[in-house]
Amino acid sequence: MGIGLLLGPLVYALTLTLVPAGEADAPPCVAVGEAGEARELVIRCEQPEPSEPAAAPEPAPAPEPEELAPEPAPEPAPVELASFVLVADVGLVLSTDAQRSWGTGRLFEPEGTATFRAAKRGEPSTIPAEHLAQLGRTFDLFGADGKVCTVGLGELRVVAQYDGDTLGGVLGDDWEARDSASASPAQIRAGLWQRDDLWLVATFESNAGDANEGCEGALWARDAVLPPPVILRRSAEPTAASATRLANFAQSEQRAKLERDYRETHARLLAEDPEHAKYNDDWDTMAAEHPATAWSWLDGDGQPALVGLSFGRSSDACGDPYEAEYTALEHVEGEAFVASGERPEPVTIIDADLDGQFEFFYTEYHHRRIESATLGRSLTVEQDFYCPC
Repeated sequence: MGIGLLLGPLVYALTLTLVPAGEADAPPCVAVGEAGEARELVIRCEQPEPSEPAAAPEPAPAPEPEELAPEPAPEPAPVELASFVLVADVGLVLSTDAQRSWGTGRLFEPEGTATFRAAKRGEPSTIPAEHLAQLGRTFDLFGADGKVCTVGLGELRVVAQYDGDTLGGVLGDDWEARDSASASPAQIRAGLWQRDDLWLVATFESNAGDANEGCEGALWARDAVLPPPVILRRSAEPTAASATRLANFAQSEQRAKLERDYRETHARLLAEDPEHAKYNDDWDTMAAEHPATAWSWLDGDGQPALVGLSFGRSSDACGDPYEAEYTALEHVEGEAFVASGERPEPVTIIDADLDGQFEFFYTEYHHRRIESATLGRSLTVEQDFYCPC
């Protein structure tokens, strides 16, 4: 019984968890046996099953770099389609204000009808983009009565021209310098190149390979992809509008004033110098030889859009004392006639840009000009001429 009393506390103590120093996390140990029995005590420490080490958290995947959309290619600048370009014997005249810097290489003499000609090949790096953009395009060429041919454009040239019997304005004002016989072709070309009225010209390339085939009479051109222009047709056949205009003129103050002034002038000259006066017709003779005439410019439906009128004779001769001419070009607006402000004899009347306003095209000597509220174009070849006045 004494032994039991001694072993009791020991057994109790051994039932407590034994934790070796420094191993706070060691597994628990227990004593195995029953109180009251003298037997060897066995202490067993249970080892926990080894556990897999906790896996380290996988790093979050790096965000994929956002794919940047490729920069869109810049849209090419739209080509401004040419609704009206002048045509000359040297080609399509893209500009009448060309600069010498637009040309490159040696001077040469291009084809053409002007007496004196010089040109250089175009330099693409200095020519404005709007002119370069016309290369490779196709143009319809028009004469006085309509389309005459279709062509492509060839090379660009900067052209200088001068027409006449002498070289005044090219090689100086003294007569020896003006004489073309005393100047070499190289001197003439060099003098022409210093002029300020240079043109940028595109040569023609026709589908048939002949730049002039079927294009005779061409005055102006238009990009072939544009819709057809409006072209009026001149007709001498009487129309209701032209008949009305003639009747109005016969009763007009314009005609009455012309007659009064003419008769007074003729009577004065007859009194002052009968010999001189006999070389001038009296009013009745002049009016019979130059009666009033009228013509119409017809639209696509055959209706008069404008009416022209002419009466009398020109007094442009030197020393002519008579004012004996009346001319008019008027729009037909219902029953009314409205002055156009243009001279009465254009080669053709068109609406090139289809804006409802007509363009009036004139040629004289070596001058071509378009008169329009919306198209301001002209080209000129200088011409020396002898004036007897």
